[in-house]
Amino acid sequence: MGHFLIVRERLLRELGAVEYQHRVVVTTRVADGALRQIVNDEGFRSLALPDDTDEAAALLAPGALFPLACVGIGVRDLLAGGAAMLDRCAAHDDSLHPAHLVALARQLAGPLELRAAQPAAHALDPLAAWIERRVAGDPPTGEREGRRVVLSIAIAPPAHDHAIPKVYQDLDGVGYLGGRGLGEIAAHERVGDELTRWAAGELTIALTLPEIGAHALGQVVALTEAAVRLARETADAPSLHDERRQVYGLAGRPGYEAERAEAQRVAARREDRYVA
Repeated sequence: MGHFLIVRERLLRELGAVEYQHRVVVTTRVADGALRQIVNDEGFRSLALPDDTDEAAALLAPGALFPLACVGIGVRDLLAGGAAMLDRCAAHDDSLHPAHLVALARQLAGPLELRAAQPAAHALDPLAAWIERRVAGDPPTGEREGRRVVLSIAIAPPAHDHAIPKVYQDLDGVGYLGGRGLGEIAAHERVGDELTRWAAGELTIALTLPEIGAHALGQVVALTEAAVRLARETADAPSLHDERRQVYGLAGRPGYEAERAEAQRVAARREDRYVA
């Protein structure tokens, strides 16, 4: 908001009260908030963020993509990456898809015990912090045992690695690096970190990006959001009380006719391919 007020003042001073309005596009909520009031009062154009979505979860919404497009980010590649990951997560096979694995990590973690390890590539630090906030979520109510789970984010070794020169061979702490690649060393660091955590009893899950780019970033964002939805669906699973009411209805117990009708309606919609 502070940045907006500074830029607005400069535009107003240099362009005038009418022309400066054409240079502003605001991303904000549909119905409420101070920015929405400013949009209504000033007549700015706006791109709305979904009212029913946390701002941190709206990274692929138009209102969040517009500023990225303004600074030259490949928005089409970002969305294509997200779509590719959702297709991968929707595949019907016997394996756990990536969103299941990340959601499982959240379920296995104790309260506030899911952490993202600091990436070797510092450009990924903000991404790691965002994933940790999104996946960890709010602390659960009541006591629940769990264990520490660590998410690590890494870049796949490049096809053309940078070789380290073979110099200072007489120094044990330097000579062994000669002939190896920087990507190879980074991979060893990641594996060493995982092994150390395993030995300490911590679970780890690795997200390996082929590169740092819009397509890969779109995949990670879509994967994270899919995992959060899965974890929440599991946390909000129906209670045993609800299950018993369905049983009473199916068995014809008087007073549970509505539950019987609902069970029959759901059964009619259920497809065999979704039943394991």
